[in-house]
Amino acid sequence: MLRPVTPADAEAFHAVANHAGQTRMTGTWRYPFTVEDVRTRWQPFFDAGPDGQVLMAIIEGDKLAGTTGLHAPEAGRAELSYWIGEGFEGRGLATEAATAMCGFAFARRGLDELTARAFADNEPSLRILRRLGFEVVSEDETHAADREGVWPSFAMRLTREDWLS
Repeated sequence: MLRPVTPADAEAFHAVANHAGQTRMTGTWRYPFTVEDVRTRWQPFFDAGPDGQVLMAIIEGDKLAGTTGLHAPEAGRAELSYWIGEGFEGRGLATEAATAMCGFAFARRGLDELTARAFADNEPSLRILRRLGFEVVSEDETHAADREGVWPSFAMRLTREDWLS
């Protein structure tokens, strides 16, 4: 199930995401981080208007299992993100959440294109993106805060046309 994140979700997110193995696969989070760091990073989503950025909580049972979002929407496109917390991996939650977010982006937001980025060694994320129809548009390097440097990554894209076909 997806629902909008709230400031009250920061502690639950911190509990499942503040692990070195988790932050290593992101470009911007650094382990360890605090609950206050979560609140600060989430504030732009709370401040966004109805056509702005979106961040949804991924709920399994009564627990926050991760998040999925649309970042920096502009000119018919946005970046898709998802994060599954420790202990919730391998259950299909990221695929289900990302599928729902793609549907929302194209049907409700009217976007023409979604982008995503994944590190070359993040095979689970690359599998999800490929399953959804994302295609690699470039291979490059992305700054990785928790890895302290740049690492090989793939920039990927999914168009509305490809999603609907």
